[in-house]
Amino acid sequence: MKFGKLLKETTEGMGPEMTDLFVRYKELKKYLKAMKKQKQPAAGQQAAMQHDEDASHSGNQGLAPEDALSAEETAFVNMLNEDLLRFNRFFIDKEEDSVIKLQTLSDRINAASSMEQLQALRAELVDCHGEMVLLLHWSLLNYAAVVKILKKHDKRSGLLLRAPYLA
Repeated sequence: MKFGKLLKETTEGMGPEMTDLFVRYKELKKYLKAMKKQKQPAAGQQAAMQHDEDASHSGNQGLAPEDALSAEETAFVNMLNEDLLRFNRFFIDKEEDSVIKLQTLSDRINAASSMEQLQALRAELVDCHGEMVLLLHWSLLNYAAVVKILKKHDKRSGLLLRAPYLA
């Protein structure tokens, strides 16, 4: 099964509130198809993109005017940056919620006095574990999508974005 189809099926299966939390893989591929194909990366572009992770994530910063990104490349980088920021905010929020929830469960387990209370807390702990597994699955799927789209970009444009983004 193609990755794009797998991603689409997975996002549709998670409900409308989670759909926005996945990389816009199809739209990013459309930007790639609109770009001109290059065989070899330009030396100036390759060196400029590898000099600093922050510069590479901010569009044209760090590139000399003659090596500036095309409109399609800029749109691609901007959309990818938006997606990554959205993922990061969501993950940090979930991580904070999980730490608080786990600490609360730990305190309640230490304060539990009967077997019934412990059984109820065990069920809550199992639910918390399930949420963590889903978050891990979400994270890995988005990571794979970013890796794949950057590989396609590097192959198509010759501009090496994979190393700065995945470092």
